[in-house]
Amino acid sequence: MIDRLSSISGRGAALPGQHASLCRTSIRPIGPACMQAHSSAIQGAKCQIIAPMHSNDKLCLPSARGGHAFRLTPRAHPSPVLGSVGEGIEGPIQVVYLSILLSFLVVGAYLVVRQVLARRELEEAAKVFGDRVRSGEGSGEDYLELGVILLRKKLYTQSIKNLEKAKKAWKGPQEELAKVYNAQGFAHFNLEQWSKAAAAYKQAVELQPQYVTAWNNLGDAYEKAKEWRQALDAYNQALVAEPGNSVAQGRAQYCRGKVERMQLGQ
Repeated sequence: MIDRLSSISGRGAALPGQHASLCRTSIRPIGPACMQAHSSAIQGAKCQIIAPMHSNDKLCLPSARGGHAFRLTPRAHPSPVLGSVGEGIEGPIQVVYLSILLSFLVVGAYLVVRQVLARRELEEAAKVFGDRVRSGEGSGEDYLELGVILLRKKLYTQSIKNLEKAKKAWKGPQEELAKVYNAQGFAHFNLEQWSKAAAAYKQAVELQPQYVTAWNNLGDAYEKAKEWRQALDAYNQALVAEPGNSVAQGRAQYCRGKVERMQLGQ
């Protein structure tokens, strides 16, 4: 009877009345019920597992019909070789992450310091030129410098007032006055006063026909007003003054497409 139990256990069969059986284990019956050789099944037998389950043994669970529903294979232990490799990779990855984080911090700190220094420089320059014009000794150039500083501080209305004073007090070459008109046009442009901006830019290019920046600014003001033909003419004039100007080339191509579509629509 012991041999029969061993052979059944070796095939992984479940015995009636047992909750579970361990496959490939040796079983020793205990008690008088296990000694009855004429019984076809063991009922109420008390059995003791005397052989431990190895890593390749499988736990067999019986189904409702007495068969095996499924088998659970013990979880495999992680390989010590893979574990050591993983631990070796963690170090360099952490160094890379820390290096990237440090780089971001350094760049961020540099930008913040640069912005603070630029703002302080603007404040000091505004104070110097402000004192000059308030004392009544300011020249046209001083008003221009103060107007440009106010532009950089985005104080457009105050900038326009100082640029108007610069035009009245200007004693330098007339072609240099084009810078005043260009700065004034830029202030009007940022206030979304397209027609006033275009008028100021036109004054600038009349004083300096080779003033490429003013031509491009004039074209930009015409674009905002959706006056595509005038914008195209302004960019073409910029290309006459500087044939390789990339800004004028790109914007002229765009405005040319707008003009062609307008002509097709007519």
